[in-house]
Amino acid sequence: MQLRQFARMARRRLAAGVIVLLGVTLVTFFIAHVAPGDPAQMMAGPRASPELVADLRARLGLDQPVWVQYGRYMQRLATGDFGQSIATGRPALDEITARIPATIELMLVAMLIATTLGIVLGVLTAAYRDTWVDTLARGTSIIAISTPTFWLGLLLLLVFYDWAGLLPGSGRLDAGLEPPPSVTGFYTIDALFAGDGLALRSAINHLVLPAATLALGSIGALVRVVRSSMLEVLSEDYIRTARAAGLPTRTVLLRHALPNALIPLITVLALELAALIFGSVIVESVFSWPGVGRFVLESILRLDFPVIMCFTVLAAVAYLLANLLADVLYVTVDPRIREIH
Repeated sequence: MQLRQFARMARRRLAAGVIVLLGVTLVTFFIAHVAPGDPAQMMAGPRASPELVADLRARLGLDQPVWVQYGRYMQRLATGDFGQSIATGRPALDEITARIPATIELMLVAMLIATTLGIVLGVLTAAYRDTWVDTLARGTSIIAISTPTFWLGLLLLLVFYDWAGLLPGSGRLDAGLEPPPSVTGFYTIDALFAGDGLALRSAINHLVLPAATLALGSIGALVRVVRSSMLEVLSEDYIRTARAAGLPTRTVLLRHALPNALIPLITVLALELAALIFGSVIVESVFSWPGVGRFVLESILRLDFPVIMCFTVLAAVAYLLANLLADVLYVTVDPRIREIH
């Protein structure tokens, strides 16, 4: 695709993304502000006098009409100011960015698990269509999609932490271990850089249960997509020609069918990113993972509007950028749809 076509497509996507972001901020802001509860009262405490609460509301700007508050928020947001956390008094963006590495590390491991197992199981179900392998994998994927994340996390904790004692149940490192010197914020990578095998082993052990919990729903969706795409590709003429030429089944599947079958997976992975972003809120709470999701859930309970809005905006931006990247990759690897764009 020509550079001009890329630029034109990117402009259209970015223009649509700005509209989406405005809609996200509008809906989230008004929902957060009409929710029951008074953050000023929560900050002041249950025994605070009405005068103290009223003064606190005035200082926070909560005594203004909600549309006035929204207008002021958008003015600050245009300058990159996400406001101050009501609970901590620190900039909301600093509170979020300080916890982002823990969340991204968890999401990357979960995405790696989901993508690997999703592709392997999807190929197997297509290769052994209508056999017990296909039936078992499809049934498992349906269960994976249908299982509530919080319930699965609690079940894994009960089995592998409480009963078997094989894996830790919370945090990023064992008690008493110091985090490795921060380079990337990812404990596994930082431990490798520092040559700290004990911290590396502990960080990996702590990642297993939350990452597996977060990955399960995505695995089910990816298996279905890969299976459907593989079956469509396997019915193409060039695959029949390859088989008629006497090529081994493994070669036909992995070298000729799989690369073309994975093209739709690009878009699906972008969609699964949203599931991982918002699924991390639940998973981090279940496993006491010190990431953004857990902090945001605590902020929701405290009605900490600036933190809630900061997370929502950043998550929406990440999702829109992931979809833009997926669109670019899709039209790059599939020449048939280049003219559409």
